[in-house]
Amino acid sequence: MISSKRYIAILVSLLFVLFASTLMYAYFYSKNYPIPLSNRISLDAKIMFLRDMSNRDDIDTIILGSSIGLNNVNGVALEETSSTISHVLNLAAFSLDISYTKQFLELFSLFPNLKRIIYSAQTLDFGKSKYEPLNIELIKTYIKLDRKKTSWNFISLVFNNFTNVIKRRLIWEEKYLVHNSFYNLDFDRTGSALLDIYGKDIIMSRWNKTYVNPIHKQSYKVLDKMIKELKEKNIDFYLFLQPYREALVNKDKKLRKSLNSFHKKATKVVLS
Repeated sequence: MISSKRYIAILVSLLFVLFASTLMYAYFYSKNYPIPLSNRISLDAKIMFLRDMSNRDDIDTIILGSSIGLNNVNGVALEETSSTISHVLNLAAFSLDISYTKQFLELFSLFPNLKRIIYSAQTLDFGKSKYEPLNIELIKTYIKLDRKKTSWNFISLVFNNFTNVIKRRLIWEEKYLVHNSFYNLDFDRTGSALLDIYGKDIIMSRWNKTYVNPIHKQSYKVLDKMIKELKEKNIDFYLFLQPYREALVNKDKKLRKSLNSFHKKATKVVLS
C-alpha cells in the first residue's frame, strides 16, 4: 500500500509533468499556429501571416474587407498585372464588419510605403458590429516579433486558452488549409485565400440564397471617418462594392432595394 506522502509526491510529480508538457506545447503552438488574439480564427491566421512577412516595408497596397475581399481579390494578379501596384497585402478576414475593420488603420504605421487601400465591401459588412474591440498594441507587439518567434506574453495567452487552441489544432489542416472549402486560409504570398470549388464541393444554397441584413446607419459614418483618416496620411482609398448575381437581383425586390440604397449611400460618402 502506498503511503500518503508517496501518494502526494507522485500526484505532485504528475501535475508538474502535465504543467510542463502543456507549457512546452504552448511554446510550440505560439510559434507555429495562429494564437487567439481575436475572436476570429481567420483574423488570427492573418495576424500570424503579418508576423511572418519578410516584405512589410515594400507593401504599397492593402486589401481590406470580409470574405468578399479575402477570397475574391487576387493579390498576386494585382501585383503581376498592375502598372502602379507593386506589393500587395490582403488584410481581409471572415465576417469582418466595417467598424471592426477600421481598427486596422492603427496597424498601417507598420507599412512605411503604403500608398493605397482597396476596400471590397458587401451589405453584410455594414451591419451592426458584434465583436469586441481588438487589442491593437498587443497585436503590434506580436507582429514585430518577426518570423516564427514568440515571447512569454503569447505563450501564456495560448496556455490560458489551451482547450480552445487544441480544438483549433485538431482541425487546422483538414478544415482551414484546403482550397475546396469556404473556410480556406491557405494564403498565397499576398495573404489572399482563393477558392477552388467545383462539382461535389459546390454548396447550392450559397448560389441560390439571397443574403440581406439591415444596414446600420452608423456604418456610413465609419466609412467617412476611415476615408478622412487615410486622406490625412496621403493614402488613396478605393471602394469596390460586391457584384451580385443578376437573376437573384431581378427576382428579389427586397434585395434590389437594399443593394440600390447601399450603392447610392456608399458612393455618396466616397465621392464627398
